[in-house]
Amino acid sequence: MSEDAENQEHTPSDAPADAAQVTRAELALAVARFQLKLLMDGMRDILLSPISIVAGLIGILSTDPHPDRAFRRVMVWGRKSEDWINLFGYRKGAQSDELLQPFEQRVLDEVRGDGLVGRASRGLDNALNKRAKSPGESQHSDTDA
Repeated sequence: MSEDAENQEHTPSDAPADAAQVTRAELALAVARFQLKLLMDGMRDILLSPISIVAGLIGILSTDPHPDRAFRRVMVWGRKSEDWINLFGYRKGAQSDELLQPFEQRVLDEVRGDGLVGRASRGLDNALNKRAKSPGESQHSDTDA
């Protein structure tokens, strides 16, 4: 399988079709979204750890003919929460994405608008683009010695 085919198979649902079209503001928003999802995922893990231990102990100590019942319920809840969080964006229409989308759209509207945020974003883009295109300077000047 080619690398391009492999990358297309594993492209998140919220990724643009052409990565070159992504602006710096959109990248910053994607990083913020990912950090929020990492926070949700971490909180879920912190909660699931002791709950799964208790569920396992209940099963071990019970006389129930299905001692793994409580643990299986924890696993189902964990899978559902994983789908809801959609950490890497592979599920279209995930609930956390729907929850974040109005806020993301509002930020993008501000960045694309003519207000202070939009002008500042375009000014930063222009300055960074000029720096990247300036002749005689290495783009990796920190590592050049």
